[in-house]
Amino acid sequence: MGARLVVYGTLRRGEPRSHFLEDAQFLGPVELQSLDLLDLGPFPGAVPGTGPLRAELYELHDPRYLDLLDLMEGVHEDPPLYRRVPVEVGGAPAWIYLFARDAPDARRIPGGDWTTRG
Repeated sequence: MGARLVVYGTLRRGEPRSHFLEDAQFLGPVELQSLDLLDLGPFPGAVPGTGPLRAELYELHDPRYLDLLDLMEGVHEDPPLYRRVPVEVGGAPAWIYLFARDAPDARRIPGGDWTTRG
């Protein structure tokens, strides 16, 4: 069985890195609560907060693909850029990458949707 992954930024359909998920199964849009979305310039970062986060849910057919995404998301950098954490989506487990650094000047994206950040 694969792994489910929530994406909210440059991996979403129509975004610059969406091709990395072309072999994954798109399961649909999702909204997670208690997460804020920060505008970090060329990419966003989700952090614990009060707002909704609008995202997409995918099924990765090979869970080892997460290792490649960990490298791409800077999980192993010192300090890490993102950390991969478990979340529950629709009553089932999934993974999401949360921003792991301080960004005191980053603007919070109202509505939590990277594609409409305006």
